[in-house]
Amino acid sequence: MRFPQLLTLHSRWIATVALALLVGCGGGDEVITPVDTGEEVDPDWCEEDTDCGFDEICNENACVAGDRDNSFEDATSLLWSDEVLGVLNPDGDVDHYRIEADGGEWIKITTRAGNTDEGEDPSDEDMDTVVTIYETNGKVVAWEDDHAVGSVSTYDTVIYSYFAEAGEYIIAVEDASSYYGGDADGGDDFYYYLEVEEVSANTDETDSFEDPGATVDAYSSGYIWAVGALIGEEGDSDYVTMELPSADGTPILLRGSANEEGSDLNTTVRVWTTDQTLLLEQEGLGSENYAFYPSVGTDSVIVEITDADGGGGDNHWGYVYFTVYESPYSTTISNLDYEIVKETEPNDSIETSEYVAHHEFATDGGSDYTGAFVWGDLGTSIDEDWYSFSVADGSYLQAYMSASEWGSGADPVLEIYDAAGDLLDSFSDGSAGGTGPDFEDYGPLEGGLIYLRVIDEQETPIGGEQDFYRLMVYFTSWEMNK
Repeated sequence: MRFPQLLTLHSRWIATVALALLVGCGGGDEVITPVDTGEEVDPDWCEEDTDCGFDEICNENACVAGDRDNSFEDATSLLWSDEVLGVLNPDGDVDHYRIEADGGEWIKITTRAGNTDEGEDPSDEDMDTVVTIYETNGKVVAWEDDHAVGSVSTYDTVIYSYFAEAGEYIIAVEDASSYYGGDADGGDDFYYYLEVEEVSANTDETDSFEDPGATVDAYSSGYIWAVGALIGEEGDSDYVTMELPSADGTPILLRGSANEEGSDLNTTVRVWTTDQTLLLEQEGLGSENYAFYPSVGTDSVIVEITDADGGGGDNHWGYVYFTVYESPYSTTISNLDYEIVKETEPNDSIETSEYVAHHEFATDGGSDYTGAFVWGDLGTSIDEDWYSFSVADGSYLQAYMSASEWGSGADPVLEIYDAAGDLLDSFSDGSAGGTGPDFEDYGPLEGGLIYLRVIDEQETPIGGEQDFYRLMVYFTSWEMNK
């Protein structure tokens, strides 16, 4: 990709040269005087690329849309932390850059909308870049469309990666339309800024549970902290201290990158309290397979990062993305937050069941319904939790549970009992480690009280804070899915 020229000639004139000889006692100077003939030359005529605009090249003496960095061999050299301006022109253009690594660098690459003129609006709002990192042999190290955990407002693309070995790496920038095989997009307003920089947030050997190799001060709700981890030896674990904004019950979320093709790490995370109580364990961490704990009751936790298969080595690297949310744990419906209450023990029998109050809602079409939200844990291997709800005659129950998909050790079963304490039905996912049981349109129910009982399906439940779950129930006067 060329850099903007200090001077671009868009009009050229044919001139004649008149020579005059000035004679003096000390000698003479030759003066060259251009004469305008009034004849205008084609403004797209050129002899070299510098005669053309920023997003053009000279081809057979004509300025045409394009650039020269369309292959690994013609990639433009980049310097660390040097932001450069590029443009995806013409449609389907792919820009290539090369950067030299010493090996062992943790990196962040960003693109954002740009423009050639300061003060002008950024480039086309439809631009959606995809950034891919390659080894020089064409092997993909990593790629990203938006951000490993979703879109971000400041940048178009954010990709975190690792240069395991010394040497050159190739960075390719293209529009998502061409990357995913759709109609190629681009144009003379698809300007972007590209920057490659090192990041210091990574674990450091030799670390341990007692002396973690990195610290995340998670002071702000919704912010994303990225920490790199290299599992350099088989069976090794790296540790990160996560400082929380309070000890009053902070929801925490851990996610990983889905597109780290150059890594052999199958990321497992475990979250521990400082007194070594395990809160959750999630294998195969990624952008979709995340780890979440509803309410941490301490002001810090220790996050262990390891390989699910017990592997290790120079290519066992990856990133974990840390986020906290405001307490108490809540859900958002119609732009309003509703607390998801923690169960209150003892609630291990129908007689001591915990009554859960309803919130009133309405659909976009104006139909009324109610909802009730609770989370808890099966505190011992024989624990069971009971909840009671008031229901209108003829209503239908919708219930949704979450557990192991968040890193919980629980495999819950949900049972329904009527006001007399008779079992009406039982719902289970049927396998340890699966998602919690969901069911819809159960009814019509008789008016009065109903009870929901939560137990663990496993033959030998773990018990404790790690066996957590969330239960969200809704009551409607109609069948939602018919």
